[in-house]
Parts: sequence; structure tokens; C-alpha cells
Amino acid sequence: TDLNMFRLPWTNGYINTTCGNHRPEFKKRPRNAATWGGLVAVKEEITLSEFLSTYNKNSTRKQWYLHDYSLPTECPEIMGEYPPYDNFYVPKYFAGDYFQRLPFIGYQHSWPSLFIGSNGTQSALHIDSGGTNFWMYLIEGKKEWRFFNHFDKVNLYPRPNSNHFEFDVFKDSVDDYPLVQKASMYTAIQNPGELIFIPGGCVSILYV
Repeated sequence: TDLNMFRLPWTNGYINTTCGNHRPEFKKRPRNAATWGGLVAVKEEITLSEFLSTYNKNSTRKQWYLHDYSLPTECPEIMGEYPPYDNFYVPKYFAGDYFQRLPFIGYQHSWPSLFIGSNGTQSALHIDSGGTNFWMYLIEGKKEWRFFNHFDKVNLYPRPNSNHFEFDVFKDSVDDYPLVQKASMYTAIQNPGELIFIPGGCVSILYV
């Protein structure tokens, strides 16, 4: 907590002002989707501004999720209009990220990214892309996290050749998936102003 990451607060109003005219790809989570995080793209195209004004009211858009929206590539102006682009500061704990020191391939410069969803949106149980460490800072609302050590993934009914799992932590009964009882689950409620760190290889799921 108490991280000084922004010169100007990243409120919904600020995000709307700086990125509202962009048309990001929104996702939703149908039951048993085999895609990454269990998320599939929605077909309708709207601006981020329209989404921000309706995602807590419109019954259809309440199911939509702005997921991992790359700010450096899609809305770099949110970092600041002019050099030194000082409206975002990487927390000191991650300033020496070795991933950023790899030979330039572009992928590692996709972050920070933005996640926005209404109450009830979630991802499926998964291991993060590349099995890397990741962190998430919460600006507003609450997130419920449930995650497992990577040694426990064998008990979570993994799908073959995939980083996804058959078991849904929030919906399925352990009576139907008895091996889950052998796994140790960790839980956390993330509040605004808090940052959570998930070690590489952990199996995680979040619920907004």
C-alpha cells in the first residue's frame, strides 16, 4: 500500500479523458471456453469512453471485461504527454525486472496494461503467459484472488497441452473434482491502493 505510482490519479475520469476515444477489444467469459483465461472477444465495437459510462449499468456490458489492454502500445499518452512521461512510476520492487533486459522483441514492453470490469467478471483458472511473475495494482473496487502453488497443478484437473484447468474454483464442487482437496489454496481480497504479487508458475483465478 501507499505506493506513489501516479503523478495524476488514474481515475475513471482520467482514463476516459486520455484513452476514451480508443476502441479496445473487449472480452467475456462463456462457460467452458477453451481460450486463454476462458475469455473470448465480443463482436461489438465501442469506444472505451462508452464502455466506462455503461459497464456498470448495461446488462450486456456488465459481462464484458477490458483485459490486459496494453497501455504503451494502445494509449501511451496516459503515461504523460511529454518526456519524461512521468505520470506512471514502476514500483521500486520491480524496477530491476530482468524481463525488461531481454533482447528487444517488443513483447516485454506491452505493460503496464489495464483491466476494467464490473462486479461478477472473472477469468478462468490458469497459469500466466510464459509462467512469469506478475503484479497487479488496484485503483478502485475489489478483487478476490484464489491461487495455488505450481506443484499443485496436477490436482486441479489440467487440460492437456494447456495452461488451463477443468476445475472452476468459484463454481464447481470439490465433490465432482476430489483431487482438488489435496491442493492448498491461498485466498486474498485486494482493496484499492493495494498491490498483489503472484510468483511465476502459480495457478490463479480472480473475481471482480
